[in-house]
Amino acid sequence: MPKPIDVEFELTAARAMLAELEAYLKSEVVFWQTAPNALGDRMPKLTIGGLLEALARAETAGAPGVKSMRAELDEIKAQHLRRYLARAEQEAGSRLDAWSWYLDDYARKPAEVADYYANEVRARLKAEMLLGELQPPSGQAERARAAALDERVRAAFAPGAFIWDERLRKFFAPERFWWLYGRLRAPEEE
Repeated sequence: MPKPIDVEFELTAARAMLAELEAYLKSEVVFWQTAPNALGDRMPKLTIGGLLEALARAETAGAPGVKSMRAELDEIKAQHLRRYLARAEQEAGSRLDAWSWYLDDYARKPAEVADYYANEVRARLKAEMLLGELQPPSGQAERARAAALDERVRAAFAPGAFIWDERLRKFFAPERFWWLYGRLRAPEEE
């Protein structure tokens, strides 16, 4: 059974990330350590993809204040648009690196890593969300790379049920996010 959304976790993470987004965009750091907060060592690093995912998860769970947080994100994005888009493109490449490494591991030892798919596919999701922030021609290389990685997934993909909390389906339609509707086959299923 997919793990349900922890609303307080997502809200706390999104608020902490949003509070430091301007400083993050002015820095050269891709994965930003936020100030200490209620999540302690569970707090993910601040990235645009991480913030977008946290907002989607919090909104899905009906968390209060997400609409105003999205408005604040839009305002910060507008004020620092070039930095925001450059950082989104840079992070998309980094997320695709992580996804590629997972797929390489799966190719070498599918029995050992197939079960990690639901967690590892978050890198692909964040890359897709980041690419959605970019207007062509920005992100062309990352889009081509994502498509090539998707072909690798298709070769070993077993379509099925949505892999996360069902409430997230409204944000991640199967036409665009098909890789969230199934898993990689284990060797015994070949």
